[in-house]
Amino acid sequence: MDFLLKNDWNKYGYYNIVSNMKTTIDITDNLLVEAKLTASQENRTLREIIEAALRKYLSEKKAKSDFELKNVSFGGVGLQTGASLDWSDLSEKIY
Repeated sequence: MDFLLKNDWNKYGYYNIVSNMKTTIDITDNLLVEAKLTASQENRTLREIIEAALRKYLSEKKAKSDFELKNVSFGGVGLQTGASLDWSDLSEKIY
């Protein structure tokens, strides 16, 4: 855990205790059964399945939050009078 530095040991306790925390979570029965079945079929532990799913969720969330649409707007007064919105007319002008 990168956020724990040696000088933070007094604050958070020993590193090996903090890095292997236990917690309780509520999971619907159907989801838990499916996760246990998957773990059994893949010869993995339930903990491995849950940690992998949580890591995937967090990495996808981070990847989505890193995206920022650039503002490529340009000045103008909008659609010109007499302009056609017909695709065949527009495609002739832009291609």
